[in-house]
Amino acid sequence: MVYTDKWEFANEAFKRGKRQLLKKIQRRKSPQSLQVGPSAEAGRPGLEGDIETLRKERSMLMQEVGDLQQQQQGTVHHMKVVNERLQSAEQRQKQMVSFLSKLLQNPAFLARLQQKTGQKGIDSPRMKRKFVKQHQLIAVTIMKRLRHPNIVLFMGAVTKPPNLSIVTEYLSRGSLYRLLHKPGAMEALDERRRLNMAYDVAKGMNYLHRRNPPIVHRDLKSPNLLVDKKYTVKVCDFGLSRLKANTFLSSKSAAGTPEWMAPEVLRDEPSNEKSDVYSFGVILWELATLQQPWGNLNPAQVVAAVGFKNKRLEIPRDLNPQVASTIEACWANEPWKRPSFASIMESLTPLIKAPATQPSRPGVPLLS
Repeated sequence: MVYTDKWEFANEAFKRGKRQLLKKIQRRKSPQSLQVGPSAEAGRPGLEGDIETLRKERSMLMQEVGDLQQQQQGTVHHMKVVNERLQSAEQRQKQMVSFLSKLLQNPAFLARLQQKTGQKGIDSPRMKRKFVKQHQLIAVTIMKRLRHPNIVLFMGAVTKPPNLSIVTEYLSRGSLYRLLHKPGAMEALDERRRLNMAYDVAKGMNYLHRRNPPIVHRDLKSPNLLVDKKYTVKVCDFGLSRLKANTFLSSKSAAGTPEWMAPEVLRDEPSNEKSDVYSFGVILWELATLQQPWGNLNPAQVVAAVGFKNKRLEIPRDLNPQVASTIEACWANEPWKRPSFASIMESLTPLIKAPATQPSRPGVPLLS
């Protein structure tokens, strides 16, 4: 760091001393000062002393100037070294991300990794029972307090082994995933019906996020959405849900399915309710395209693509622009940029209430 204030102060002091010296010299050259006598002789030692003092001050100032120049040179060199180190660290980070992405696409490596982790303990019957019971208790604790037409109604639970189970209302059409990806889905689910389904999911999630404290689902996906005989969609499976008491939830225990998970969750970073918004964007994409998300990749490849390469599912060009913009907003890389479910409901409402100007056509997703 160059101390410019110190430099300016020293330079100003030097100029001030120079002006004073010139004034004294001018006074000595005046007719009165040229008189030979005791007074003139007495003035010479004082003048010589002033000149010597100014010389010393000038020498000190020049020394300070030299020191400042050396400090400046040292600072510039230090900044250059720091910049080189930062560039080197960024390059190593890029290489590491690229290496991990390739490694995660290797089935042999994944098989070895699974063998060396603590999967043996989890796969034991005792650990399985403990794991299931823990998540069942979480689900029961959350579900028994929820009452909403788009949340699966909790009826009761068996919490004693070996018959651990949760009893809920019966929804005859099964999961949304099954409906969307079975043969003949395009004929059974027209555009308006799929839009209403998306609105149902947004309403249920808005109810969860507006609770005090908010409930973060953490595993929102089409297999965890159930459909009744009237095609009403309800959110279920709260085994991985958490009450958001703080700003963020810890992601140390990975939750969810990679195809629907937000990038910050895939990177094992702290997350909040906005991770559910990202998952909803994938569900809205499913409803629009009737395709499986990332169907051409395995889970490890999805982690690499979404979590580390910032890739997203391809949005069809002929998709309704308002639906497309909603999906893109849900997939924003920064969680705080993603909309709330209340905002999503507002953007979907005009599409649901708009009159049907034309019948839905096979292969054309949610056209305006």
